[in-house]
Amino acid sequence: MKNIFKFLSLFFCIVLLIAITGCKKKYTVTFMDYDGTVLKEDIVKKGESATAPITPSRDGYIFTSWSGEYTNVLKDSICIAQYRPDELKYELSKDKKFYLVTGLKSRFNKKNVIIPASYNNLPVIGISDCAFSDCISLESIEIPNSVTSIGKMAFVGCTSLESIEIPNSVTSIGESAFFGCTSLESIEIPNSVTSIGDSAFRACRSLVSITIPFVGATLDGTINTHFNYIFGQVPSSLKEVTVTGGMSIGDSAFSGFTSLESIKIPNSVTSIGESAFKGCRNLVSIKIPNSVTSIGDSAFKGCTILESIEIPNSVTSIGESAFSRCTSLESIEIPNSVTSIGGRAFYGCTSLESIVIPNSVTSIGESAFYKCTSLESIEIPNSVTSIGGWAFYGCTSLESIEIPNSVTSIGGGAFSGCTSLTIYCEVTSKPDGWITYWNDSNCPVIWGYEKEQE
Repeated sequence: MKNIFKFLSLFFCIVLLIAITGCKKKYTVTFMDYDGTVLKEDIVKKGESATAPITPSRDGYIFTSWSGEYTNVLKDSICIAQYRPDELKYELSKDKKFYLVTGLKSRFNKKNVIIPASYNNLPVIGISDCAFSDCISLESIEIPNSVTSIGKMAFVGCTSLESIEIPNSVTSIGESAFFGCTSLESIEIPNSVTSIGDSAFRACRSLVSITIPFVGATLDGTINTHFNYIFGQVPSSLKEVTVTGGMSIGDSAFSGFTSLESIKIPNSVTSIGESAFKGCRNLVSIKIPNSVTSIGDSAFKGCTILESIEIPNSVTSIGESAFSRCTSLESIEIPNSVTSIGGRAFYGCTSLESIVIPNSVTSIGESAFYKCTSLESIEIPNSVTSIGGWAFYGCTSLESIEIPNSVTSIGGGAFSGCTSLTIYCEVTSKPDGWITYWNDSNCPVIWGYEKEQE
């Protein structure tokens, strides 16, 4: 019995020793190049992972992967570098410091392209003019973050190109770079890009959304500030635009862009120019960031299905005709940072039912609320000193309005056509600054009206 016990004890000791030894065992992972050159040896414990060496290179080929297992290592192993033939053509710079990709060795039946970050141990920093022009089978391309420029007409006529990711190393996109990429549905241009060439995305007729770092040709906004500049003609398929940078939305930047449904403006933008979104008749909503201080004349004129808009308290002025003929606009709140409401600012906003004018406003421009036929109430604060001619012309639903004694001038026909209106004036008689025909429709006037104290 004692002999059996000693045998079992010895057996368990041996098993335990084997287990402990096994846990502490180390393995060697050898990384080799295609020609047998040892690139690295890594010694790791059982179950751990080896660290691969720097990606190797081979003339005429592109590295793809390592053969063999170097994660969860359970034995000595050899990993050999795997390559595929490089189907690209290159051009060496004059100073022999970098390469440009100049095209494919064969343009036919090539669907997917991967551009390497280096070639012959030198960086690949650009895609040459016309490099992939008319590669009609090309569906996708991978651009490394070593590339800083995409040349003129680089992808012109790539009618099967469905997607492309531009790395944040790229600073320039050349003229007509993606001209005629008719299968491209969306594209995101990183903030690293500071210039985009004329008609870069012309005839991209399947494009639904685009993200751009600025509007126009350059980040500094000094030339060609129209959105249309990079398209030649904006495709009717395009509905969503995200702007991620730039200081301003220039004059007429998106004017006449009728398919636009939504746009995001970054808080780097400080001004929205004249006619910036004029005639964007499918624009449903827009959020103006609190960095914007001015909204230009006719900025949103004719945005006929725009139902609501929030003006931040950074805005100090609303230009003439800024929201003219926004026939679906039902309500708007003007922040107390605004000091003036331009002439015709809300001209023909036939769905506008109410509006609050803050006590920061000192003037209401001519025809500011002309034919706002649904406007039922409006309160004029005692900061206002002037009301322009025809300011409330044709506001047929407006039943009452109180004019504080701060108002020293009223233009002609200010309340003309307000068929339901009664006017309550704090002054006891017409001031000299009120035009003789200020009330040419003879609306009932209550002089010396005292506003109830709240």
